[in-house]
Amino acid sequence: SLPDEANHLARVASMGALPGVLIFALRGDSDAIGAESLRAEFLGALRSGLSDTNGGVRTAAAQALGALAPVWLNAPAPAAGGIAPATAVLGLLSGVFQDAAADARSA
Repeated sequence: SLPDEANHLARVASMGALPGVLIFALRGDSDAIGAESLRAEFLGALRSGLSDTNGGVRTAAAQALGALAPVWLNAPAPAAGGIAPATAVLGLLSGVFQDAAADARSA
């Protein structure tokens, strides 16, 4: 898994690949439950990147989160009891504004 990868450059590259992979995976997907699950998995990966000990990884995760904004903001309402993707993303972004790394804050 991503947090277990010792090389921070590999973690940065993984964060950079996430937007393209998710957008491609959701293209033409008519399975709403599958799409919701996939978005949740990617959100978890981004959450992991945003809490990484390396500033470069956090910066790449913040950039990936921004690149995926249309995916989160145009997502349908979640199933009963779920958190709206846009709400979850805004919560993650608020943490980026407090990041110690200037590059992460500016992403």
